[in-house]
Amino acid sequence: AASGEGTIQSWDLRINKPDIQSEVYASELTCLASVREETKLVVGDGEGTLYLFNEGQYGYHSDQYAGHPDAINHMIAVTDNVLITGCEDGILRAVHLFPHRFVGQ
Repeated sequence: AASGEGTIQSWDLRINKPDIQSEVYASELTCLASVREETKLVVGDGEGTLYLFNEGQYGYHSDQYAGHPDAINHMIAVTDNVLITGCEDGILRAVHLFPHRFVGQ
């Protein structure tokens, strides 16, 4: 789960308790998507940055991509390498993650 306080939190459903919480980020974390055969978690923030976390390692991000001009409000994985992001500026963008580049808007 992403939060407005700038963290992500994983939940252990077997024991119904919080599992791992990330470091606190400067901006709110607004949306999540799973990519790379669900081995990576992509998180968008309120400043236009995408953070990548490895599966099971949610304490601190493994990679980050800046480039969106404003907050990322929503994203959906189209393939294991391509996301569609919806930003505060009202524009939908296609983002290729590996290598990182904007495909179109």
